[in-house]
Amino acid sequence: MNPGVLYSAIWLSHFIVSAETRAYHDVIWNSRFFNENFKFTKMHVRLGDQLTIVCPESYHQGMNYEYAKLYWVSEKEWEQCYTDRSQPFGVCGDEDRTETIKLNFRSRNPIPGGMEFEVGKTYYLISTSTGEAYGINNVIGGLCTEHQMRIAIEIIGGQVPVQQMRYEVHEYQSLSYTAPISSWLSLLCLASFVLYYYV
Repeated sequence: MNPGVLYSAIWLSHFIVSAETRAYHDVIWNSRFFNENFKFTKMHVRLGDQLTIVCPESYHQGMNYEYAKLYWVSEKEWEQCYTDRSQPFGVCGDEDRTETIKLNFRSRNPIPGGMEFEVGKTYYLISTSTGEAYGINNVIGGLCTEHQMRIAIEIIGGQVPVQQMRYEVHEYQSLSYTAPISSWLSLLCLASFVLYYYV
């Protein structure tokens, strides 16, 4: 067998395993989808999972646009809804289009100063903005206090139980799922290319 085919097959199998086991967590960052339960319910993720914060455009499906800056904070700041703005995560700042803020949970981050995550630890994400453009830099209260727009994210090891993932979907009005069909189609195309090129 051509060594190129062997190496490519090994790399492809590793990629397939990674895609198969990764979970995708999508959260719509709008007060319409937040409630008091978020104060007591953690989102459970594994290293390698991906979180996508969706900032829906103005009047998308009846939702008013909310300007918000998101920050990583300490547990105390999370509980009391304030931030020193030292660890920004992302911004919802364009009401004319739907924006997304993506994060891969990694133990090592190639970006200097980027967030790194450890199994067993909980990380806290909040927005203290008021929802209005003039209140986007607010650091106390805001959406966190009025609409409980905060999430506690615990990094766990091993497989996320199916019932746990369904619970997240219900509580967070989000989607938690393994690699989408489009990923598998991409893998099949890639495999075909590898075999054609090397054989």
